[in-house]
Amino acid sequence: MEGTTFVLLLLFCFVLPITMYSIWTGHKKEMLKLKAKNGGVEVQAMEAEIVTIKKRLAALEAIVTDEKYQLNKAFDDLNKDD
Repeated sequence: MEGTTFVLLLLFCFVLPITMYSIWTGHKKEMLKLKAKNGGVEVQAMEAEIVTIKKRLAALEAIVTDEKYQLNKAFDDLNKDD
C-alpha cells in the first residue's frame, strides 16, 4: 500500500501540475495565433474604411468650398439677420 500511495502522491504533486501547465501554455499559444490572424483582417477592414471616409471628406470639402455654396450661405445668413 505504501508504494501505491507514493505513486499517487508523485502523480498529484508533479505530473499533474506539469501536464496542466503544458496544456495551458499550448492554449495561450493558439489564442495568440488566432488573434494575430484575425488582427490582420481587422486592419484591412479599418484601412478600407479610412479610404472611404477620406473620399467622402474630399467630396464634402469640394461642396463647402464651392463658390455657389458660399454665395447661398451668405444669402441665408442675410435672411437670418432680418
